[in-house]
Amino acid sequence: MALSPVTNHPSNVVDSFNVKEIISGYRKDIGIDVSHYFTGISELPLFECPDTKMRFFYPPSLAGDGKFYTSLEDLSGYYNEWRWDHDKAYPFIPHSCKVLDIGCGRGSFLEKLKNEKNCLVHGLELNPSAFKVLQQKQISSQMQTIEDHSLANKEHYNVITFFQVLEHISSVRTFLESAIKCLKPGGLLIAAVPHNKPYMFGFNKYDWLNLPPHHMGWWNDESLQNLTKFFPLETIQIIIADFRDYNNYLKTKAINLKILSPGKLKWFKITRPIKKIWIQIIRDKIPGVFVMAVYKKI
Repeated sequence: MALSPVTNHPSNVVDSFNVKEIISGYRKDIGIDVSHYFTGISELPLFECPDTKMRFFYPPSLAGDGKFYTSLEDLSGYYNEWRWDHDKAYPFIPHSCKVLDIGCGRGSFLEKLKNEKNCLVHGLELNPSAFKVLQQKQISSQMQTIEDHSLANKEHYNVITFFQVLEHISSVRTFLESAIKCLKPGGLLIAAVPHNKPYMFGFNKYDWLNLPPHHMGWWNDESLQNLTKFFPLETIQIIIADFRDYNNYLKTKAINLKILSPGKLKWFKITRPIKKIWIQIIRDKIPGVFVMAVYKKI
């Protein structure tokens, strides 16, 4: 049993993962050896917070370190300059306001707000190479955690954003409390995460980068909404991305069948052309891979 990283209440195991498959998948498909994170572990349990329905992995030592994320930087698209969540969050940001972006990467979102909306922007980024780019762009930024930043910036910002960050965080409660502390009353908190319902695409269990050491928490629209029960936040809007990539959908389905139901894989391959057509017909009913929540501090 593990304690919820949101409410600190005892949480139960709802699923488990074969560690040998995770290590093999990271090595074969991502090109990274993650075996040292799982020393002495053969089966990885997935826990669920009983209060929010957020799912998480334990212990925190499973989370990737700086060396792991430096390796990921070389992956094509890992630091996309402009993403779905940036596009959806942009209209919510008022002109000439103070914005903090936690885990801001190379600063594309802040740069656009600074240039087009005259916002006073600041970024927090722990990745040294990304931070170097921020300095080159002359974007106000620090290599600092939100917990440390909150000590000297109480109620300082009108808007705080974090895109594809919360799923990496083990200490969710202190992270959110610190972010909210930095926000002015009535200010906006905007968070975007991968959409797991309960697994990405609604079926994809063995998606390597959705597992430790990359992702430590699994979120969906329900768990994001439930945060308002435990933090001084009011939901303004929950936005779910449209489903788009049916080729990746089928590819990951094949990976999951190979691991979980290998006997069904041959039939799946035979019927793949039909499934591809069917997915295009029902695509509006399939949840997309990202979800964003916009909150107001109360």
